[in-house]
Amino acid sequence: NVGLRIAYTVKITANAVGDLLVIPEDEFTYFAAGTPLVEGAIVTITSSDKKYKRITDSGVNTNTSNVSSVLFQDVPEDYYTVHVQAPKHGSYTATVLVSADKTLTLRVWL
Repeated sequence: NVGLRIAYTVKITANAVGDLLVIPEDEFTYFAAGTPLVEGAIVTITSSDKKYKRITDSGVNTNTSNVSSVLFQDVPEDYYTVHVQAPKHGSYTATVLVSADKTLTLRVWL
């Protein structure tokens, strides 16, 4: 009998993608006129295997309705560490699952 051992690791992957919407909030979101969100937040998402990472460039995007949030589109289905930080605020870190064909909305308290 002759045998050969080969070490290998299998990671099941798919082409499935979803979206992640991050909404940074603080006390002004609930108590100030117009319910403003946190301006200038930097959002980082990193996949569980550390092979996928996206960072907002210069703070959270502001759309035409003056609501500050960030939408990561076409994110491969996986678990992600989400880290959010903003000037004059604390930071936030959590692990979330981005599922295929869905938008996960994450409200973050800073």
